[in-house]
Amino acid sequence: MVELLEEIKYVQQENKSKYGESYQNNNLIICNEDGSYMKYPAIRSYLQRLDKKLDTKVRSHRFRHTFASTLILKEGLNPKIVQKLLGHQKISTTLDIYTDLFNDEYDDKTYDSLDNAFSEEKEDYTTIVQQI
Repeated sequence: MVELLEEIKYVQQENKSKYGESYQNNNLIICNEDGSYMKYPAIRSYLQRLDKKLDTKVRSHRFRHTFASTLILKEGLNPKIVQKLLGHQKISTTLDIYTDLFNDEYDDKTYDSLDNAFSEEKEDYTTIVQQI
């Protein structure tokens, strides 16, 4: 999917050069050659052509998941930021869908934080116990 997105970006760069100032830069993944919005039937047709070319099912939501996965894995963004970017109303939605991607990084940070927090208290308790 990432390779497909890179190819789309390359084609769009060529189209920007071709159309010059008349290119409509709407920051779209799937758009008309001039950068303008596509109507739904055209998008469906485009995805069907991709299905045949790639011999797989390409659905628009896969782009969304690729976007989110890239933000989480490569950029290490906080889940709360990913939630806002994806437009999820609740953080639980983001975590339910993408929790496997967050786990390792955040588990390590959590364990380190707990170790740091309780190592200071442990020393204090050790001192108290020794005084008794």
